[in-house]
Amino acid sequence: RQLRKADRRYQNWFHVWKKLGLSKTVIKAFFKKKFVEDRTSVLRDFVDTHTLLEAVSDGRLQHKKILELGASTGVYSRFLQEEYGAMAVPLEIDFELLQEARRRKTKYAVQSSGVKQPRNGKNRKPQLHHLPFQRESFDFIVSNHFLFSNYHPLLSPPGFENAPQSIQRSEETLHELNRILKMDGRVVITSIHGRSLTDMGRYIPHHRVHGFVVEYALDPRLRSTQGGGWCYAIILKKIANDA
Repeated sequence: RQLRKADRRYQNWFHVWKKLGLSKTVIKAFFKKKFVEDRTSVLRDFVDTHTLLEAVSDGRLQHKKILELGASTGVYSRFLQEEYGAMAVPLEIDFELLQEARRRKTKYAVQSSGVKQPRNGKNRKPQLHHLPFQRESFDFIVSNHFLFSNYHPLLSPPGFENAPQSIQRSEETLHELNRILKMDGRVVITSIHGRSLTDMGRYIPHHRVHGFVVEYALDPRLRSTQGGGWCYAIILKKIANDA
């Protein structure tokens, strides 16, 4: 619905610019760079994420605070900002990707490695899975091809692995997500590589982990699964603060 609305808006701009005497080549170049590429990316890469986010929010995303993990160039966050008026925060570790996001006028972009170095004390260890946000800052958190994706940057070459540590790393991150998410907030996780992460079978409705409960576990067609199948997406609801 929002994409159709945006399409009508840009079509109206097309006629206005035409009256102003801009050439068809210039207009098409703008569409390709500013709109078509981003819209295609949202349709191709984030349709499942957005479908589930709309469902858990009842379509009420205006002014909501949303954190996008592993946001790359922030295409989806910018879509939420422009089409819904949401305060969507793209979080990314790669500085160059964030620079591209800012060049495309994506607001609120934040770089973080997830590691907080100690301010003093030689024997103090870095704090892992740390995110630079205050407690209960967000209404929703979204992750597409990030949490439970079994991608490991330290492999040589970097790539996907089939190891229990893949799940363990994501589960350790849930503790920090619990801290920055409001009570009853949701974490929408899509593009889980369930075929190789066989231990994801325990993520069925009512499973509890780090103050969250699995509200929905879904297969690639976004149908409910009770475990044993390919877990492609899960929705976690915060029901308690994680100690």
